[in-house]
Amino acid sequence: MDKKAAERLGEDVIEMAVIQTTGTGRAMMAGSVGGLVGAVAGGIAASSGGRDELLGYKGRMYLLVGPTRLGFFRLGPGLLKASVGEPLGIFSRDAVTSITFGGGMLTAAFTVNLDDGTALVLEAPRTEKGKVERIAALFPPPIPTE
Repeated sequence: MDKKAAERLGEDVIEMAVIQTTGTGRAMMAGSVGGLVGAVAGGIAASSGGRDELLGYKGRMYLLVGPTRLGFFRLGPGLLKASVGEPLGIFSRDAVTSITFGGGMLTAAFTVNLDDGTALVLEAPRTEKGKVERIAALFPPPIPTE
């Protein structure tokens, strides 16, 4: 896929997507869209506490999946597209119990559930939703709780 991505992950990359911490889409919209829509989005972002963090980081990042690893990486500078930057966290694929999807109008909300009970709540721009769905299909479906 991407030579630099494979180098950063430490193995071949099967799938990759640009994702973001929750609230990033609202914050970007509030900052770039004027008028009533921007004010409403800004109010929603402020009332929800702004953007969440992942491993101490807020904003957009790459999600990379290899045969044995899943990694979160900063977006680095690139000539035509963002490159894979410094790692934020790399997990064993065995540590991921499921990836579940929620709703969202501007973004696709999803949660990466880990075997220690940690739930990484994230979102993907609509343009990246299909890639995240392909990533989710690589992991077991969630176990029903009834």
